[in-house]
Order: sequence, then C-alpha cells, then structure tokens
Amino acid sequence: MDRFDAMRAFVQVVDAGSVTRAAQQLGLHKATVSQQIQQLEARLSARLLTRTTRSIAPTAEGLAYYPQALAILQQVDEAEALLRSGAGAPSGQLRVNVPVAMGRLVFAPEMRAFLERHPRLSVELGCSDCAVDLVREGVDVALRGGELPDSQLAARPVGAASAMRGGTAQAELACATRSATASCCSAAPPKVWPKPRPASTACRALRTGRP
Repeated sequence: MDRFDAMRAFVQVVDAGSVTRAAQQLGLHKATVSQQIQQLEARLSARLLTRTTRSIAPTAEGLAYYPQALAILQQVDEAEALLRSGAGAPSGQLRVNVPVAMGRLVFAPEMRAFLERHPRLSVELGCSDCAVDLVREGVDVALRGGELPDSQLAARPVGAASAMRGGTAQAELACATRSATASCCSAAPPKVWPKPRPASTACRALRTGRP
C-alpha cells in the first residue's frame, strides 16, 4: 500500500461524499479506491468511514484524521510543485577555478552575459595556475589541461586548445569535479561572481593577471 495514495483516496472520498465520485475524480477504479481505504484503516487499526447503501460519512476517528491527512497531502503537493517549477532552470551557487590566462581572456569577458542568461545562478570565479584541492578549498568545478593526477576525482574532456601564452602545443582540457556524476555544465550550482571573496588569492590573480 502506498500510504500517500491511500490518504489521498480517503480525503477525496470525504470531500466527494462518495466512493464512486472520488474514484472518478482520481481517475481510478471504484474497487481500487475502496481497497486503498480498507488498507489504510487496517494500518491505522481504526474505522475511518461509515458506509451504508446510500451514503458514506467519516467516523469520529475519520473526522480527527481528515485534517491531518489533508495538511500532509498539501505539503507534499507544494514540495513537488516547488521542485517542478525549478526543474531545468540552473540555480544556486558555483565555485569555479580555471587557469589565470583562460580566466582573464575567456571566462571573465563572458561572465556578465552568462549570468544574464541564467539569473538564478551566482558564480565565484577563481583563477590559479597551481593545483587546487577541490574538496579542501570548496571548489565545485576546475578546468585544467593535461592528465588528471588524482584518481578520486571525476574528469570529463571538454575540448582541445592551443597554449594561451605562446607555443603551439595542444592540450586536452579536463573538467574535474567533486561529484562523480557532475560535468562542467551540470556541476553543483554557482556562487557570487559580482562579489568575489576579498581574501581570495585566486580572485586577486584574476584582477592583476598574476598567478
């Protein structure tokens, strides 16, 4: 028995005043609704409805149970609606770390337009040419070139690029995240780009151009 389905069947029967009408409103067979209520009564060890050939009405126990069940169902519906309303729209906070030159020349110029397209995101962009401990420093996504030395991190190739400071060597870019299922585009949501951390060496590097 699904407890929420049974509670919904009971509430619907009380509201409709009829098992038949309740079943129609729920899109279920009458026998299914009757069975759900019987299973609910068995679980609660209480009789919730008084049934006659002409009518159905809640018992004293049913009257006491009804408002509690209704409140629970409303909370569940509201929670599901809240999640559905945000589905597909990126939101939250994201801390990203990229090489200094790439941050200054590629990421920083595009950040304003990116946030305008995704107003529910906030991004903290850190720039460093040094190795970053993602877990200890709380970084969600890091972009680096070459092989990934830490096998505990998940990496996803995102492309190849010429060296940004002279030379013509090609480097494969890897997106390393703390989550084994995350990627550069879908990792944990962003953190404040307009307000970088004042004491962050990574953010100072972005402003001054120094690693």
